[in-house]
Amino acid sequence: MTRTIIIGDVHGMLRELESLLGRLQPTPGDTAVFVGDLVDKGPDSVGVVRRVRELADTVPSESDRATRSGSGPSRTAT
Repeated sequence: MTRTIIIGDVHGMLRELESLLGRLQPTPGDTAVFVGDLVDKGPDSVGVVRRVRELADTVPSESDRATRSGSGPSRTAT
């Protein structure tokens, strides 16, 4: 079963993000979507960016899938 996992407003809180990911156990079949702020305010913004990049290598986002399949949104001049 594939899931769409939406995570919002991490704000540099790596420990909390890791805890959430541990509970969710994302798999390569899942789609991970991060909304809101990843950085700022929290103690480990750099760690959050690193972790999200690692996750992107194993759990592609919807836009990654569309780009790889060639079915992404078409761009037309208006």
